[in-house]
Amino acid sequence: MARLVNRGGQATGLVKVRWTLDGEEIGHGSHSSIPAGQAASLTLWPLDWVPTPGRHTLRFTADIENAVAESDEANNTVEIEVDVPGLPDLKVRGIHFTAPPRAGALTTAVARLVNRGRSATGIFNVKWFLDGVQVGYGSHASLAPGAVSSDNVRFDWTPAPGAHRLRFEADVGDHVVESREDNNAHTARVRVPRAR
Repeated sequence: MARLVNRGGQATGLVKVRWTLDGEEIGHGSHSSIPAGQAASLTLWPLDWVPTPGRHTLRFTADIENAVAESDEANNTVEIEVDVPGLPDLKVRGIHFTAPPRAGALTTAVARLVNRGRSATGIFNVKWFLDGVQVGYGSHASLAPGAVSSDNVRFDWTPAPGAHRLRFEADVGDHVVESREDNNAHTARVRVPRAR
């Protein structure tokens, strides 16, 4: 939103304005006459801006056609720099066990979850599945850039004999906007022999 002030002694008449982002026009329009000494807030924005990572220059210019006779023509533009951090990227790099899975013996599956992105994730949810059935669900604290998780990535399991699929999924509600959305899960295939 831009705040436009008429510091002069008479009304402006119709004012044409423009927004640019990184040198490209993203919006323009007209504002009704602004009385002397009055301010107006302009929200001329044709689309919501979906920021991309990096540094951006946002510029607002009033009286783009020089139709308003002014005492100072040099103060019709304002420009700001906006730094947008890179997006987070949750990646599940695998599942390991605290002890080799054996029939009837307790082991703990631990998912290796990393934020490979350049900003924190915020809170998200995780799930565990065993042979296609959900067996665990919970919240996960925000994960800092580059951090490996130690929060809610463990699942206690006493396996039965046979072939099993154990799956861990991060950000199951898609709350985290990520640079990659296709690497949030991992499935471990485990064959557990009968106890002797």
